Amino acid sequence: MVSLVADSRFADWVARRRVHHALDRYILGKMRETADTAARLAHGRPAQRLATLLIAIVTAGGPSHPSPNDVRMSQDELSGALGLARSSITPVLAEWKRRGVVTVARTGLTVCDIEALARLIT
Repeated sequence: MVSLVADSRFADWVARRRVHHALDRYILGKMRETADTAARLAHGRPAQRLATLLIAIVTAGGPSHPSPNDVRMSQDELSGALGLARSSITPVLAEWKRRGVVTVARTGLTVCDIEALARLIT
């Protein structure tokens, strides 16, 4: 369930529960995480950018997702999300498919080896 809360009510709630330090740490952590991901998505080779995007999508599903490694995006949608031409990611996906990192289908792809993707971005 989601509720809309006025700024002043939220500030009062935070003050009454004395959680402003924890909230500040959480927000700063999320900002660092977002900035790091945004930088990796904006810079780097197509393989690094695609690996970053796929890891973000897979991890966003969380452990309760019925099939978290399935990415239901076409190659056009993936390349568009990265601001790249499809021709930039097609050879990358072909190589990853050959190595067993992903499987590719008409409906999207499945990440089979997330550790291999993580090694590409570190």
